[in-house]
Amino acid sequence: MVAAAHSAPGKTTRFISAVFDRPGRTNAPLEIAVDVIHSGRTLVSATATARQDEKELCRASVLFDAVDEDVIRHSSVSPIGAGSPEEGRPWTTNAGGTLVRIAQGVDIGVAEKNGPPELLVWFKVPNAPVDSVINQALLVSRSHLFLIPAAMRPHDGVGVGMSHDSLSTGVITHSVSFHDSVDASSWLLFAQESTFAGSGRAYGRGEVFSEDGRHVASFSQNSLIRRFAENFTKRGKTQMAL
Repeated sequence: MVAAAHSAPGKTTRFISAVFDRPGRTNAPLEIAVDVIHSGRTLVSATATARQDEKELCRASVLFDAVDEDVIRHSSVSPIGAGSPEEGRPWTTNAGGTLVRIAQGVDIGVAEKNGPPELLVWFKVPNAPVDSVINQALLVSRSHLFLIPAAMRPHDGVGVGMSHDSLSTGVITHSVSFHDSVDASSWLLFAQESTFAGSGRAYGRGEVFSEDGRHVASFSQNSLIRRFAENFTKRGKTQMAL
């Protein structure tokens, strides 16, 4: 998304949808190629393709637009019951400088049934730069993480701690629509629910709200939640099977 934004100066990032075909490695360079499909006065569309070791890992479609005045306006309402970020349970598996709090005292690390397939999660990066695209990218960086744990919550014997060890989990597709400006240096509330799980897959959707209640983004995701094949040996937190 950030790479594609260089092809649309003066425009606002409005939508990104990506399909993740194969996993990559964080210890090797990525090549990102941007192809502009349309560049007009109002809309710019582009694809961004990530490659590594001459293999295509992911391709995303990105839409940018010129902001128009309101003809009509309404939005979802920030959910009641999230509490304050300070009341949330810290989630420590984060990049440096990132703060995440799981609302309502939910422990997503357990492998016991502990509630409906929903999660409320607070997120912020206190030192986020003053750059609209980077702030949107930071939002995306956490929007994909918690729909798999949400899908697992109603099921005994399954928990996110099993991912990549005894269960093969991963994101297959992910889409984000941006509705309003994003400030990742302030708390953002991710309200998400998994509406289906079965046949080794899970689907979920969510909405993102600023701390003052603005509806800033929406997202949806298709994921894998399946057992490893008996002869599959590449397991562990640094591996993922697709």
